[in-house]
Amino acid sequence: MNYKKGFIIVGLLNLLLIGAIAIFASQFSNRLDIGSFIQPTRTPTQPVEEALLVTLRTTEGIKAGQEFTLVAQIKNPNSIPVSVKEIVLPGMITSNMQVIGSEPKFINRNRYDVGEGFSYDVVVSPGGEQIISFVIQPVKMQSLNTEVVVYTENFVIPVILQFVVAP
Repeated sequence: MNYKKGFIIVGLLNLLLIGAIAIFASQFSNRLDIGSFIQPTRTPTQPVEEALLVTLRTTEGIKAGQEFTLVAQIKNPNSIPVSVKEIVLPGMITSNMQVIGSEPKFINRNRYDVGEGFSYDVVVSPGGEQIISFVIQPVKMQSLNTEVVVYTENFVIPVILQFVVAP
């Protein structure tokens, strides 16, 4: 009879242990990237989206009080079109400079704690390229080393921007 009681107690302890592991796993499942361990199978005809390739450049000889152009060159290495939804200029730019406009024109201008976002509905064709230019007027001399962020439907693409505003 003691053998049966011991067997039942061990069984209950095993169930408690399994339950504790399940609770522990559920608490941390949102912090783990389980999907990185499971690779979906794709057929050869199913398109795979990659992040866009973004480069930034400014006009030469930027001076305080004079307009300059910030150009975002966006290339799509994919075989499917990708939409650019927003470009966020950091507060280091938007708080010390006036963004006069962009080409193509932005749909909305959104204020965030980190800067200002400019909404677009620009589609970059497969293997294609899109240029988005900002006209900006700096107020004072400064040296900037900051990050511009480009948002697509599926990606957040940070890009480093460095330039100097002369007096």
